[in-house]
Amino acid sequence: MKTIQNLFIYCSLIIFTLACKEDTPTPTDDPPTQFIATWAPGTVLLNNTGSNLAENGQPYASFRLVLNGDDNGGTYTLSGVPAPYQDANGSGNWSKTSNSIQLQSVPSSNGFKNLLSAQISGGQLKFQVNVLDPKTGNVDLYFSLVK
Repeated sequence: MKTIQNLFIYCSLIIFTLACKEDTPTPTDDPPTQFIATWAPGTVLLNNTGSNLAENGQPYASFRLVLNGDDNGGTYTLSGVPAPYQDANGSGNWSKTSNSIQLQSVPSSNGFKNLLSAQISGGQLKFQVNVLDPKTGNVDLYFSLVK
């Protein structure tokens, strides 16, 4: 009888020890959020050619795009957009569909409402904006932003 009692106590101790063992955390399967960052210009090109409009003293040197949320949408802050497009500056909600980022609070007449061909490549956020230039008509601005 003493042997059965000792065996019962021994098995109980093993079960309690295993049950109280600390669980190892399971890694999350969530992919890293690539778009969420404060983005500053690396290059901004007019019609994808010419000089960099983001260099010191150029119109887009102070451009910043802050995206919060997840890779499908959230809130944004846009600053440093020069005249005549400065009404794009501000904050609001953004969403991503396919390869375009829509900035909801930007006036629809402003080309910065839709950031076209948006993609992450080599740590850079690249996109295109089609705007109406008062002097030359429609032009495309090509952005390559870095964190």
